[in-house]
Amino acid sequence: MWKSFDWVDLFPTKKSFIVFVLYIGFSMNHGLLVKLSQDKGIYTYNIVSVILMTEFMKLFISLILYLKDNPLNSIIDQTRKNYTVIFLYLVPSILYCVYNNLAFVNLSAFDPTTYFIFLQLRVILTGIVYQCLFKKDLSKIQWLSLILLTIGCMIKELKTEDGIRPLSNGYLTSLLLMFIQILSSCLAGVYNEYLLKEGQGIKINIYIQNMYMYFDSILCNFVLWITVKYENDHYTSDIDLFKNKMVCKIIFGYWFS
Repeated sequence: MWKSFDWVDLFPTKKSFIVFVLYIGFSMNHGLLVKLSQDKGIYTYNIVSVILMTEFMKLFISLILYLKDNPLNSIIDQTRKNYTVIFLYLVPSILYCVYNNLAFVNLSAFDPTTYFIFLQLRVILTGIVYQCLFKKDLSKIQWLSLILLTIGCMIKELKTEDGIRPLSNGYLTSLLLMFIQILSSCLAGVYNEYLLKEGQGIKINIYIQNMYMYFDSILCNFVLWITVKYENDHYTSDIDLFKNKMVCKIIFGYWFS
């Protein structure tokens, strides 16, 4: 039997609905703005620098929101007591670093519509991982939605005006990087939720946890930024550099890349 659906369970307050709508709007506009910033499919700026500035901005906003109700020295006190959480947030920070940079890479290979349809596959992976990790069964209508979403993605991408799209090496590489981005988002989201609800971060203020993750993200992106700046002379663009690095690490492993 199909379970009855109650919108109150999904949006218990008006604020939660507004946050949901804003999240969808910002997500869609992010992809469109990134695509519009390209010059004939090429970025004329350093994409890692943009992500670094974004992480700094998020860190600053989290700090301001925390200081609105708490003193500054409480951050130091909580960090001393829960310093291990900073290291735990390195995992989602690395995954989000990969996700954010691959967003620019994949938007240079796919049009926004295809990109967003592919990106929805993370819902499927997240649902499966979430069910296995948190032991919460998905309803039949949720599984049906995931199946329909998968079929829609396959039809949209394989079907072209001239028939079935040919699977060239470049196209397969783009699909591989798209899958890595989806997987990174899925694992980071589930891991982050575990830290917030059941892990060591359950007793720590949410804004402090955000600051930990953004701080770790800044470190990860800074390392990537140094790598891009150092090796950029050997590649035609930052996109080519990042794509080659990702493919090499997948095929040959870290020590052979």
